[in-house]
Amino acid sequence: MRTRDLLREAAGALRGSRSRTLLTGAGVTVGSLALILIVSLSLGLSHVVDDLVSGEDQLRQVIVLPGFGRRIDRSQPPAVEGEMSEEKRARLRRALMKRSRGGPPIQAAVNVLDRETEEALTSLPQVERARPFLQERYEIAIGDVVAGRAALSVGVPAEHRDFARRLLAGRWFTADDERAVVVHELLLYEMGFTSDAAQAAVVGRTLHLTARAQRGGMMGRMLGAMMGMNGGAGEGDELYAEDLPIVGVIRERFGSDPSTVMDEALTMQADLFVPVVFQREMSERRPGQEGLRALMLVARSLDDVEAIEDAAQARGLQSRSVRSVVARVKQTLDVAGFVAGFLAAIAVFVACLGIVNTMVMSVLERTREIGLLKALGARSRDIVLLFLVEGALIGLGGGILGLGIAAALSAVGNRIGATMIEEAMQMPFTGTLFRMPPWLIAGGVGFALVTSLLASILPALRAARIDPVRALRHE
Repeated sequence: MRTRDLLREAAGALRGSRSRTLLTGAGVTVGSLALILIVSLSLGLSHVVDDLVSGEDQLRQVIVLPGFGRRIDRSQPPAVEGEMSEEKRARLRRALMKRSRGGPPIQAAVNVLDRETEEALTSLPQVERARPFLQERYEIAIGDVVAGRAALSVGVPAEHRDFARRLLAGRWFTADDERAVVVHELLLYEMGFTSDAAQAAVVGRTLHLTARAQRGGMMGRMLGAMMGMNGGAGEGDELYAEDLPIVGVIRERFGSDPSTVMDEALTMQADLFVPVVFQREMSERRPGQEGLRALMLVARSLDDVEAIEDAAQARGLQSRSVRSVVARVKQTLDVAGFVAGFLAAIAVFVACLGIVNTMVMSVLERTREIGLLKALGARSRDIVLLFLVEGALIGLGGGILGLGIAAALSAVGNRIGATMIEEAMQMPFTGTLFRMPPWLIAGGVGFALVTSLLASILPALRAARIDPVRALRHE
């Protein structure tokens, strides 16, 4: 039987049972639609994560924080030895596990980032460079204009290029020990300098900065920060004051402005940017300082990141790396994608059952027709091919329709998702949540086609085994 004849006979048979064919094709369409959408979303989210941390430099960054003591290995339950009841043993094991996770934000750290610890970590052979994270809150005034809240000052390196690209006016620092300040546009707006021109005009003026003792010590400052009190738990006596020239005005990061995840996290509420060496000098003038808030280390290679984290944790400190965070996020996305893909595969399996049912019913209804074809010289192979072509047409049609609907829904999902992300981030989002590379387009349709062919094999073999003599007598 020629290919043209096979296609004509198969199409005619499908038209003859139109309702059943449409229902079966709808099952294939839904299954392929779900599978394509799930894979497309998984690819899109993974790509968005990669865009956020694009560049090997970010993946080599490790943040070290004050810690609560050495963590135990949580991959194995801690051993609790001695004579006791099993319930007590379980309670003690649970207590050990809880303490291995650190403590709440208001808990004082056991191990701090003092000078000795900082020097030991920065001198590790795996470390390429280091950057201390220093921040303080100050009362500020520009001339007669006094800020209505304490301003957060952050120490940043003079060589940092991403910050320099966001200047609205003025210049960036020329050295890490320069006694100068760059002011954020939000702080100036809150002080009454609302327009770009008014903010640019403050460049060259003097910012009066006053440091005051924090009542309640470190714990009071932490409690105050948690309760939303800008000045901590209460302001005390004046410690020192500085008059600093305003050399620049920096704007908020927006749109495609270059930045790293760590910089965004460490400076997200910064009002004042001060050269890092000068910021350290001012911070150390405050009595009772217990070390750095954080230390960022950049590994020499991606392979050195784990060694740096292990070294920090061996000292009882906390460590966070972009690479480990990205790995956890992608692992979560992979698990969610696998579960959703499994559910979509069930939908495809149900569609396959529908194809089997359609083919079996078609064999029963066309027994006489099959016998006639064999009597006219059709071979068993021709009968098998006829039913396989029918299944292939259902799969191909359902796959193409599912792909078309998936493409339309993806376009809508991208617009809605972008709008939601922009509203949440308050900045333009240019990423794509649903991605459809050529291999997914071809693979989605091909998967529907192959599964339909597989579902048609048994009914096709059954049709080929029909005895033509008995088939012609079939009513």
